[in-house]
Amino acid sequence: MWGAYNIYCKNSNDFSLDNVDDDSFLDDECFIRNFKREYFKKYQFIDEITTKKENLEDYKNTLVKLYENGSLNKYGIHKIVSEIEDEEIEQVIQDKYYYFIVINKIHTNTDFKKRIKAEIRNSGDKVYDGSLFLGEGRFSLLVAVTKNDYNTKKFYDKFVKNIFTNIDKRGIVSVHKCMFFGEKIQKKKKFKPPLHPYFRKAISARDIFNTGSKTVKISFKERLIETYLSMDELLTVLPLNIFLPKLKSEKKEILIENNQEIKEEFNINKLTDWSNPNHTKEEIAEFLVSNYFLDDSLDKWKENVEKIINEAKEVSKALNKTA
Repeated sequence: MWGAYNIYCKNSNDFSLDNVDDDSFLDDECFIRNFKREYFKKYQFIDEITTKKENLEDYKNTLVKLYENGSLNKYGIHKIVSEIEDEEIEQVIQDKYYYFIVINKIHTNTDFKKRIKAEIRNSGDKVYDGSLFLGEGRFSLLVAVTKNDYNTKKFYDKFVKNIFTNIDKRGIVSVHKCMFFGEKIQKKKKFKPPLHPYFRKAISARDIFNTGSKTVKISFKERLIETYLSMDELLTVLPLNIFLPKLKSEKKEILIENNQEIKEEFNINKLTDWSNPNHTKEEIAEFLVSNYFLDDSLDKWKENVEKIINEAKEVSKALNKTA
């Protein structure tokens, strides 16, 4: 907190953490305003709405959807993210299934990897090359992206087993099913001029130099968005699907796309306003069904609206606690 005080209120990065005995800075109005009210409250709010795994997944996907449909343009988020993102990064398609095929030794001087890739692609799925560093060893890696949900044995039997058992070379193959939430597949970086051998060795040791044509990279898009949006902006832009994590993905997207229209209809300025709307749950449910969810029952949406209101009350209550 002493560091945050110096950065937020003294505009100084030059400070010592030794012998900080005077805690009077905790009551400084600048610190209260910038750290307690903004930073601390924002992450308290995020924690409150993402306590369950499905809530966290929905929250992250919602931020990315808001970014992609232009809802965050007025906050300058698009410019910030686009400046940082590599132009070669591709979005992994949601609702697909991912498998790591880790290979040791077999790939050397054989067409083993080529045959597995052909097998996967022949089924209409995608596969990418990569590298994996484990301890002191480097393993060859294939990342398969499939439309079908296989368990690891079935995946192995379908794409790997016959090729592996018929190859005349010793080695190890391991298949792992993976789960991603909005991650990326990043193309191989090309270095010009060629790297000095010592530099190549140094960055290889840090596990950031991959020799495969593509490698999995953890997404930081939603983290960037979250960082640059203030507490008030988060409360303003987040749509009510945040309170309905079990809703089908296509219905969530409808709520995200029509968020502004729904807020205007019910005079909602920020997410927590749903805790005390100026309309009955019946009125809200009727509007949602008649405008967006014609095939759904009114009773179901009354239940959904009741859940929205109750969840919003819990979040409001948490935010009103003394930091």
